[in-house]
Amino acid sequence: MIDPQTINPLTLPSVSLENRSQLPSTPCVYFAIDGSGVVQYIGQSANPALRWIKHHRLSLLAEMQSVRIAYLS
Repeated sequence: MIDPQTINPLTLPSVSLENRSQLPSTPCVYFAIDGSGVVQYIGQSANPALRWIKHHRLSLLAEMQSVRIAYLS
């Protein structure tokens, strides 16, 4: 079991919001991180690549600068 206190989302693999289709298609926890390194949203999905096609936070996050999606499989 992973201790949540030891997870640093900034060091996880990530893709830019624009390249969200490149997210894995396997279950994971994901973190939407803004350009300042602040986690704006945390979620989980069985298939994050599909989840982010029409994510409910997509328009809000798209307004921010340099958002990326980090993931922990």
